[in-house]
Amino acid sequence: MRSFLILALAACGSPPSVTPLTGDGLASVRASFNATPAGPRAIVFFSSGCAACDTGSRALAEALATIRGPLTLFAVWEPISDDDPPPTTHLLGNLAADARVHQLWDPAHLMSDEMRASEAAHPGSPRQARTRTDNADSGIMYDTVALFRGGARWEATLPAPDYLEVGLAAIVLDVRQKLLAMQ
Repeated sequence: MRSFLILALAACGSPPSVTPLTGDGLASVRASFNATPAGPRAIVFFSSGCAACDTGSRALAEALATIRGPLTLFAVWEPISDDDPPPTTHLLGNLAADARVHQLWDPAHLMSDEMRASEAAHPGSPRQARTRTDNADSGIMYDTVALFRGGARWEATLPAPDYLEVGLAAIVLDVRQKLLAMQ
């Protein structure tokens, strides 16, 4: 049985990976965000313990497969409940085939905090409370898509998103249209 499992894993290639995000790692994420001036950027927040996030990430992968051209997407997996585990190989596999996707495991909610700092730094940016747990400014962002036009730069804070919406599985077609319009 063990040799069968090893052969099955070898046939499928290496398992999908996720980068654990730490405070020091934010500089690398910022550099990746700024690396390609052409094409839109997206940050999508997923809960590692959420069945709807499995559905949403699969639907997002299908939408991304129809979009050609430059695009940088950060899939931010984070726990919402204290007992939520890191994302499974299955969850990561939904988006693993697209090289434009950077998958992050963010147990300290650093990216959610960066979005909060962006809202505070950019008056008039979309309100985020509705995309956070308990609809609270202090909540954790989840099941949310933030889109940024090509050329947007993450300097002291993330730029204000051009699009911010919650409920990925229900809005994935709208997200696809917005990304195509930003190409």
